[in-house]
Amino acid sequence: MSHGQISYHFFSFWLMIGLFPRSEKITVVGTGTGIIKPFYEKKNYTKPKILFAAKGRFKDKGGDLVLKAFFKALETLPELELSIVGQNDYSDQISHPRIKTYGFVSIEELQQLFNSHSLFLMPALNEPWGLVYIEAMLCKMPIVGLNRNSFPELSKNGEYGAIISEPDSVALADSIIRLFEDPIQLEQIGIEAQKFALANFTWENTVNKILKVMEVSDEWKAEKK
Repeated sequence: MSHGQISYHFFSFWLMIGLFPRSEKITVVGTGTGIIKPFYEKKNYTKPKILFAAKGRFKDKGGDLVLKAFFKALETLPELELSIVGQNDYSDQISHPRIKTYGFVSIEELQQLFNSHSLFLMPALNEPWGLVYIEAMLCKMPIVGLNRNSFPELSKNGEYGAIISEPDSVALADSIIRLFEDPIQLEQIGIEAQKFALANFTWENTVNKILKVMEVSDEWKAEKK
């Protein structure tokens, strides 16, 4: 029996612990994208606008770390802005003139937020896959996260943003500052990130990989008859 997995990270992990001793029985098929559509228009990277989106699990998604890093980076980049979206009580818990909080928003509003921001920050402590990272790249936002779970795979080891080895707010702030200090390079990273997401994360690719596995399986069964 063959098993399809969406992530090379979990493929490697399960092989390591011996859950699936036969690697030839596992095929990484990936995923497509969600509700966010690609943004093809020109984006303004001279305005340092960070987006953090989480429908829940604020701390687990790295929300506390984002706030600490934001305030640290704000000392160097006073024009820095942070938008936090996804939960209705964010406005009650967070208040600062450079931070905008949103609750549950419509798909149209969420799309606009993805279109208008220039950096996506979610240093999640435990995010098994992270479809939102792919959606951010579709909108030409470089992504910043931790070196754990599938983030190295999705960001190509930080090539499409920045990768932080540990949940350290100072290191996270340094990455924010470094990325925004060169808006031309940031724009190029965003463009390349979108190309990577469009080329590698489509439902068509996923379905084709699944069909190929099924075809091979059918051929194998026919040979055994």
